[in-house]
Amino acid sequence: MLERPDIDLKLINKQDSASYIRWDGTKLNSYLKITNLKSTPATPVKADQIKMFLTNFEFITAKARKYATNDNKLNIELNDVLVNKDGDGKMNWRTNLNILSLDKLAFDSLGKNNAVLELDKGDVRNVALNSKYIGSIGDIITNSDHLSINGTNGKFTTGKNTLQWYGFTAKDRVLGVDSFSLVPKQSVEEYRIAKAYNEDYLRIKTGKIIGGPIDLEKYNHDSILSIGRIELNDVDLFTFKDKLQPDTAKRYKPLPAEMLLGLKSSLNIDSVKLNNMHVTYWEINPNTDTLGIIPVSHLNVLMRNIKNYNIQPNDSIYILASADVLDQLHTTLDVSQSYSDTTGYMRMNLTTGPMDLTQFNTVLVPLVGAKVFDGQLQSFGKCYWNK
Repeated sequence: MLERPDIDLKLINKQDSASYIRWDGTKLNSYLKITNLKSTPATPVKADQIKMFLTNFEFITAKARKYATNDNKLNIELNDVLVNKDGDGKMNWRTNLNILSLDKLAFDSLGKNNAVLELDKGDVRNVALNSKYIGSIGDIITNSDHLSINGTNGKFTTGKNTLQWYGFTAKDRVLGVDSFSLVPKQSVEEYRIAKAYNEDYLRIKTGKIIGGPIDLEKYNHDSILSIGRIELNDVDLFTFKDKLQPDTAKRYKPLPAEMLLGLKSSLNIDSVKLNNMHVTYWEINPNTDTLGIIPVSHLNVLMRNIKNYNIQPNDSIYILASADVLDQLHTTLDVSQSYSDTTGYMRMNLTTGPMDLTQFNTVLVPLVGAKVFDGQLQSFGKCYWNK
């Protein structure tokens, strides 16, 4: 057992590039414990268990990517560790990894935009690691039959947005999260003065999300993302379009089937359900120079047969939605579109309940400069084909 280690290593690869390992475990009782270690010429390392309690651990790769625990703790357990030689004398290894606790781990300089990933709390168990597939995350997950992730919080920060989640879980190929948020780095007030990026402003917050089961073998072997169902609860979406500022974004909005068929990755989801969603849309029209706000509450959506490969002649995407537009006008929408119809048409059935038409003035006046003085809508229904 190695207690309170103080290690500083510099590793040089064949390209003369250096990577660094630093482990200052003197302050917080870090340790390395190996149980029942054996070694032979054919099997250099065999151990029942290796336990590591990491604090102030830092690994910097030859490409300057940094993985660090900083001042926090990472409790790791490796079970059934085996390193042996094959018939050609090549070293192979395998083990089963448990991360017993996560405490504010940080990974920076990720991707082209130097994003930062932070993880906190929870544990990860039964990760099957093997030298044959260590370079493939898909293979690691596929071979980890009993993989589980419990209660992990995290944050992924780029120069543009911050993604944050709480209570992430994974078990029996079903993923879940207690809440999720996407928040732009630029505030909406700053965006109204001068937007930092070309797209519309978008902010999302959710309640509980669940998705699965996921067919890992199909994804790993055929690159097909196949999911049984996805359900999102209590989604709050805010979006803002400022037409006073220059906009070079793509104007053409494809219909659902066309959009799915245009994806590069293969996709097959039985259903997606959104429960109790609230949408707020802001727009400033250049003709009126006035802010218009459209709230949509109690939005519930069910989408079925979401796919873009192995299309059969009768395959269609189906969308059923209901909501209160302007928080008052109850509206239902029933949509279906064929995947194999090359004309790009879809069937829509729209119905509404009653509403005082003067309530539309909160939208009509700022967005089109028109006003309704009086009137009542009893109901509206329309079934039509659209392209």
